[in-house]
Amino acid sequence: MIKRESGWWSLDFPFGIAKETACALKLSSWQEWLSWCGRELDATMLRDEARESTNRAGVTWGQRRQVDKDNQTAWFPLFEQLYRQTIYGAREVLLPLSKQGFCVLPWGWTAIEKTTVVVEGFPGAIVRDHC
Repeated sequence: MIKRESGWWSLDFPFGIAKETACALKLSSWQEWLSWCGRELDATMLRDEARESTNRAGVTWGQRRQVDKDNQTAWFPLFEQLYRQTIYGAREVLLPLSKQGFCVLPWGWTAIEKTTVVVEGFPGAIVRDHC
């Protein structure tokens, strides 16, 4: 639907992981994160691999991103109740869109002239702050 209908799309799942977690996974870019999620392992296997890598690197497993801290979210992207959305969202939604040149903010800001823009949303924060 995103590919067919232009506009601003706000999706309710984490688009990435904390910088410290990415470093433990030896990922140096958002595109590398998407590729990591796109491997032929299921989400549980990838989450377990991430946990092992953070443990080896001495990184706290529950690292939240700055955006999570700013919005006072209770969970981190690889939390037990969220990791499938995070990993499969990256694999099945963001990776194909990114490969086709869609603007996924903030990483695709140079492609902002596109008529379709995808952003990570926080509906709970909107309700909390404005209702």
